[in-house]
Amino acid sequence: MANWKRIALLEAAVLCLVCCGASQPQEPPSDFHRLPLEAYRLDHKTEAAYHQAEALLIRACMEKSGFEWRTPSAASPGPDPRRRRYGVSDADIAQSYGYHPPMQDQPAIMKAIEAEQELFRQPGADEAYSGPEGSEGQGCAAQARERLTKGAGDASHALFSTLDEKSLSSLERHPAARAATREWRDCMRERGYSYTTPRDAVAAGWDLETPVPSQEERAAASADVACKEETSLTSTWLSVETGIQRSLVAENASDLAALKKANDAYRKNARAVIAELDR
Repeated sequence: MANWKRIALLEAAVLCLVCCGASQPQEPPSDFHRLPLEAYRLDHKTEAAYHQAEALLIRACMEKSGFEWRTPSAASPGPDPRRRRYGVSDADIAQSYGYHPPMQDQPAIMKAIEAEQELFRQPGADEAYSGPEGSEGQGCAAQARERLTKGAGDASHALFSTLDEKSLSSLERHPAARAATREWRDCMRERGYSYTTPRDAVAAGWDLETPVPSQEERAAASADVACKEETSLTSTWLSVETGIQRSLVAENASDLAALKKANDAYRKNARAVIAELDR
């Protein structure tokens, strides 16, 4: 198997382990789910269930082919990255994790990943998982995807990403959002930080791969949150972006309706698989 192919398999395994198996602290709910485009995004719990169902289908297929295979037994989503659309916004999370994602049990997650790698060392496991080199739809992974996407049609998921990025880009240029950003910048400067935007604060060179954030990172993130609250930056941005997204949804109504239909199919299929195979 080519290196890139193995990497893709392991990335999928890691995603399922993190989304489905690890207990993690949750940031408080935000109002981002009210943004108009969110109605066309696969919600976080369904996304976790989809990956759990995918893992269950692959396990059944691999075991039928004579391989030992394991998979997490519950679809328990980890932290939802959409809650950080405008950066970290919870004071307790900022104090404990800085700009790090709030994850627990990293040693347990790494141990699970190593166990997943061990499964692929079984002779013939790669080919059973992915199908023979050059084949299409013959491996256990492809068969799982085929079942989970049944009835989804040809919706454009790239369109959602394009519109989501366009929304954020338009937000950053909007006069009201820029005014709120300047107020946040001035607030941060009073606290000794020279960041121009919340995006700059997140990308300030923090090592987010370390298990524990530095005290400096936690202090900066705490100041960031305090200034967002003081300047009402998050509520201002959310109000502005809501208007932007309403226009985007109206302009792309037909394609977005197809995407919503696809998401409904994924949700239905994942639930059916879990009901059938989870044990």
